[in-house]
Amino acid sequence: MAIDNLLRKLSQESRIFNLKEQHCKVFNEGFADDLKIMTQGKKEHRNTMIQIGEKAMEEVAKWCEENNMQLNTEKTVAMHFSKKKSKQETLRNIISRGVPIKWVDSTRYLGVQFDNKLSWNEHIRSIINKGIAAIFAAKQAIGNNWGLSPRNVEYIYKAIIIPRMSTGVICWNEALNKRKNIEALNKLHRLMLMMITGARSTTPTIALNELLSMNPLDVELKKKAILCCNRLNAQGNWNTEKRKTGHLKIENFLKTLGTCDLKPNTDIQDKKFKIVIDDWYDTKQEFRGKCKNHQTWFVDGAVSENAVGIGIYGQKSDGNLTEISIPISTTSTSSQAEMKAIELWAKWCLNENIVNEKLTLLSVGHDRSYL
Repeated sequence: MAIDNLLRKLSQESRIFNLKEQHCKVFNEGFADDLKIMTQGKKEHRNTMIQIGEKAMEEVAKWCEENNMQLNTEKTVAMHFSKKKSKQETLRNIISRGVPIKWVDSTRYLGVQFDNKLSWNEHIRSIINKGIAAIFAAKQAIGNNWGLSPRNVEYIYKAIIIPRMSTGVICWNEALNKRKNIEALNKLHRLMLMMITGARSTTPTIALNELLSMNPLDVELKKKAILCCNRLNAQGNWNTEKRKTGHLKIENFLKTLGTCDLKPNTDIQDKKFKIVIDDWYDTKQEFRGKCKNHQTWFVDGAVSENAVGIGIYGQKSDGNLTEISIPISTTSTSSQAEMKAIELWAKWCLNENIVNEKLTLLSVGHDRSYL
């Protein structure tokens, strides 16, 4: 990560500060080249929180100088989060190297629009506008008697538009309970349903959902939030001790899902195998010399007009020839089919209890094979 060293330094100082200070807390978070510094405290400690922000900005400025970089103060903003409905007081600016950092009511961070009340109304409007723009971009390639097929339009909606709109939904899922947001989202949803089916404008939305076996958009987004919560909880990354308010209420739905089969991430120290990803060999002689006494296996995924399948071919050390051919989902791409073939081959090797063997796997790409 570009700011890894800076983030470690800030996190270390924050931990020391949090142990000493009882009234304010400091949290740091970074992703690639985006950095967020947050202070938390009560109203009477606002000046202390601003001073903490100024000290943190000074550390950032020093790090930039040491790495021959310059802090872009025009893109750096400060925001005062508060759920109180009364008008917020004017706060003095945070100063970084003599330059005041402007206060804003809304800003975007990692694809999510944050406002100072955490109402998420601006984010909902933002994703709806982007969704409409994407729909009309796709509409240029669609006509009543020409253009993309309904199946391809549905794929664009499910695989591109909805995932883009659901970015960070675990944070703003509470906004999906507001009636105005539900109506706005499902207005966009209906527009896409009409494009997929080509139905008359008088066709009820419920009928279109039933025809395509689709959920209303707000329900689909809630579903993604619940599944994300379930995944984080299963991997030990969901804080179950906090009071269930706001977006944390989504945890109440976990009881309806049953046990999740996902396991926490683990670091396997004692591996029973070794993976070597080698370069491409220009000649058969070079390949045969490198892979002498290896079991050689071929895997491939193929996509035709009406079917998608995967295949495995090879010979075990005992001389038995193995050929496996399996059809998979017709919505899979060529790359997905090839990865599925590799996964199936690895599982097959485990089931056959192949041990103490050197295996060479060849996967056929678009233009040549890869070892």
